[in-house]
Amino acid sequence: MASQNPGTFFLHSLEENLRSQLQNWFSVGFVEMKEVTWNSPASLLERIIKYEAVHAIEGWASLKQRLVGPGRRCFGFFHASMEDEPLVFVEVALVDKISTSIQEVLQEDKYVKAAEAGGAQSGQFSPSTAIFYSISSTQAGLSGVDLGNFLIKQVVHRLHLEYPSINTFSTLSPLPGFLPYLFNKIGKVSSFFFFYIVAPTQT
Repeated sequence: MASQNPGTFFLHSLEENLRSQLQNWFSVGFVEMKEVTWNSPASLLERIIKYEAVHAIEGWASLKQRLVGPGRRCFGFFHASMEDEPLVFVEVALVDKISTSIQEVLQEDKYVKAAEAGGAQSGQFSPSTAIFYSISSTQAGLSGVDLGNFLIKQVVHRLHLEYPSINTFSTLSPLPGFLPYLFNKIGKVSSFFFFYIVAPTQT
């Protein structure tokens, strides 16, 4: 067997060393979870629009719908050396029940309109469900660092402290290619079966 090219070996070793260093520098112990709100710096909000990888944010109006109101929250991990650059962020909808479509989640928080009409107070907000509908990693070089999993765990902990009424944590994140695969496997009963999975009736 031919020996490995010295140049290739050096580059491979360098890559592994850099990956190890990045994993240490950006480990959970060196990052801080912060909430992103409509009042966050414009430079940060622009990055949220840019980096959103699941459900595209079409502009400022679309972003506002995801950040304004007690039922719309966004959290991210930040490093001290990159204060306005989220490493990963997750968007959450606090609602009364599990939504059956992403369109319901992306609509304006109904509590915003209620508050504007004088019909809702902050103390009256008692959601039962938290839906994680989008999570985006912004740095390709950190693909080996599992920040998303730790972020979700911290967000769950925080939301549960803020709203003890929450008893269900769910996700509407898409599975690319899953629907065609499912339809191919179960044939004629696919529509019924898929509906049952995403929107089971309560008994």
